[in-house]
Amino acid sequence: ARSRRTMRGSLMRAHTASDATADAVVDAKRAYVDAVRLARARLWRTDDVKGDDEDNERETDSRLTSTSLTTATTLARAADVANALANISRTLERACACASSVSEIEEDDARALMRAHTASDATADAVVDAKRAYVDAVRLARARLWRTDDVKGDDEDNERETDSRLTSTSLTTATTLARAADVANALANISRTLERACACASSVSEIEEDDASWLKIERAASECASASARFRAMSIDSAIDGDERLVVNALIDVVRDLGARTCDYARDSGWLMVGEMLSASGWPPDLRPTALQSFTWTFTCVDGGDDTDRAMEEMKVVRAFHALSATSEARAGFAGDESFVWDDCAAAFAEPLSSALRATFGGDEYDALDDEDDDRMRVDSDGPRNEPSTTSSALKDPRRPERLFACAKELTTQTPSAVRAELERVVFVDSPKSAVRVTRNYLSHLVHAVAEVVRTHICVACAASEDPWWLHVADECKSFDDAVSKNAYATSDTPRTLDALLHNQAHAEAWMGIEFEHALERSSAAWRDEKRWTRRVFALIDDGDVEFKAPSVAEIILGEIRNAIEGAQGLSRVDWRLYFIKRVAAPVLDDFLDACERRAVGTRGLGSLVAASGSWRAGSNGTHVIASAINACAFVAHMCRAMADETSVLEFGGDVVFEARAEKFEKFVSRWTDAIADAACAQFTDKIIGDVFVGESHVGVYARKGDEDKDTDEDEDDETPRVAPSGFILAALGPLRERIEIARSALGHAAFNACWRAIATTAASTMVKRVIEVATFTPSGARQMRRDARAFVDIFAPYVTRQRVCYAKTRVLHEAISLLTCDVALAKEIRAALMNNDDAGVNLVVSKRRLDVDVLDNASIARVLATRADLAH
Repeated sequence: ARSRRTMRGSLMRAHTASDATADAVVDAKRAYVDAVRLARARLWRTDDVKGDDEDNERETDSRLTSTSLTTATTLARAADVANALANISRTLERACACASSVSEIEEDDARALMRAHTASDATADAVVDAKRAYVDAVRLARARLWRTDDVKGDDEDNERETDSRLTSTSLTTATTLARAADVANALANISRTLERACACASSVSEIEEDDASWLKIERAASECASASARFRAMSIDSAIDGDERLVVNALIDVVRDLGARTCDYARDSGWLMVGEMLSASGWPPDLRPTALQSFTWTFTCVDGGDDTDRAMEEMKVVRAFHALSATSEARAGFAGDESFVWDDCAAAFAEPLSSALRATFGGDEYDALDDEDDDRMRVDSDGPRNEPSTTSSALKDPRRPERLFACAKELTTQTPSAVRAELERVVFVDSPKSAVRVTRNYLSHLVHAVAEVVRTHICVACAASEDPWWLHVADECKSFDDAVSKNAYATSDTPRTLDALLHNQAHAEAWMGIEFEHALERSSAAWRDEKRWTRRVFALIDDGDVEFKAPSVAEIILGEIRNAIEGAQGLSRVDWRLYFIKRVAAPVLDDFLDACERRAVGTRGLGSLVAASGSWRAGSNGTHVIASAINACAFVAHMCRAMADETSVLEFGGDVVFEARAEKFEKFVSRWTDAIADAACAQFTDKIIGDVFVGESHVGVYARKGDEDKDTDEDEDDETPRVAPSGFILAALGPLRERIEIARSALGHAAFNACWRAIATTAASTMVKRVIEVATFTPSGARQMRRDARAFVDIFAPYVTRQRVCYAKTRVLHEAISLLTCDVALAKEIRAALMNNDDAGVNLVVSKRRLDVDVLDNASIARVLATRADLAH
């Protein structure tokens, strides 16, 4: 009896508490309604913000009566926000009234100033009230967001951090604070929508009927889609910055994470049922090649049934895939990414196939073969080749990736069209574009599944083997990617299986190391073969005005570089392509440049060239050896610059690599072209110096006094047939002419032009320094020197089309001849100006201009004039 009385008392107290709580909720709701109506009356009383009062009041009353808040605390907070907004409105009204009452023609300035100060104080009060509303809104959003356990952090730390940012707010305008509060309230509303979606998804039970379950799943998907749309449409004012921006960004990150998790939860609630539907319809297909070649599939259950049953099954499919489509689009909206990984409709088709591929071609059941297994697997004379004992282990053999890719090619060829046909027939009847989009994403999922088997099984086994087969794996991946790229549903975003070789740094370095060794092996075999340097597959390559006599070794090197570029194109990311070029193509070019350097420096190159300089031989062997390296490097440099301008190379920044290598090859060409020219000039100088210093017998011809009358009457601009060039000049010009002819036959057009111009410039300087400046010239000797200079210039005539080019390269010699043959008076005038140190004098400048002397400096001019016998007095 005592227990019954105690229980009865407890029940009475509970009922009393319940009634009190209900009364408190009713009272709070009345206070909330009164506060909102008061704020509405205050806000809509201003004409500049007034709308249709009747429509506004009707809409607000309907929202107030249908409020879903059920706790007195939440209603009180909402009422406080409404009251705060009403207070802000009243303060702003006072500020507006005070500011509007200021008159330009008012005589009492003190009264106008007082009204302005009053308006300023009212604005400050509005800012304070807006700051309070902003703090309340952020705290309300924080309480709503951090109440969820799956995104809950350390509440005390979060609250302390948020409170510190709220109290230190730097916003000083009520408008900006109100916008920040609007963002916080919008995020809180999105959070409430996601909570409803999560509640609907969590209420799905395995023991309830399918219709009830799909109704809940559809409602959850709809709520997720609504929340995602509002989240994407939400914009943050640029005026919100500082601590307020950090607070808002923190709330956005929490909502983004909560939205993605809610969409996943809503998707998972019906994922198993979707898998069961597809499994009942005969999906995924059998992976046997014969079965794939004749693959047909529909959403209808394989067991058949009448038309009504098939229609009901297809209706379930429609509801399921529409729900998946809504959740996947919502999740992509929260994530801010439109890639194929978020498409749950495509994943529903691809996931069973991915599992089947892993089970059939991947896994740890097949151990990598060691050396003994390799020996045992080879064909010997005693018996046929031994194969793994079971078909399963043979398909899992990582050394035979072609089996995986053969099956994958059939899947990518046969299944996408079947998937699209059924999606258009059943699911997306009114939206064919959605069916195409899902089919494309399905193909991407399928290729990604194949790449996962390559990455987790084949690459791992290849890296662990002592005899890796990276080249075979890469070739199979490239072949499969090429086949997929021709698929009607492939896009630029479709994954590539070749990327699987780069997901692990060790695997990437091992693969690229093998690629480089393979390219270097073929390239080095070419440059070690002497025939490749002498045989020209294409004798002349015309490119505008440039001709290259490229040996066949250059073609082989460039072929390897082209292969490397094509291999890099098989990778999806631009940084991976650039990394591939740096690890494979660039080292091959560097090694080829080193090989050219060794060839030029060797005894058959520079050694032979230098040995011939001290004799009458022309050194043709050394010139041809060096010229072959020059021609190869010139052609490779030209093609590197051409490849650097290609669009496919510019896309991943490979132009920097090829431009840098082109500069190195061009420096090699310039350096060794100068070496050939220097060898020719060195031999010419040796002949000149040798003849000058053998008793001065040959240079003395310029100091002889001839028949002055004949010399004077002779036209200086016309050549005299009876007088030939000096014998020692002709003897020195013979080997020089021969060397130029050898260089012409060995070098390409551009290299030879640089070579003969260097020879002309250096040899002309030699004529001035070694002959003119050391001899003594009578008037007849000066004219003889002019004939010798003409003979020197004539050896370059066959190689020029414009005489001014030859004149520019031998100008120093022409200027010296002008100084030797000019009038005595003019020569004395120039010498006097030089002796008086009148370097900048008008007379010297005018005299030099009359003789067209510009290259020779004053010291050289003085030395040339000192050799004239007629100026000795």
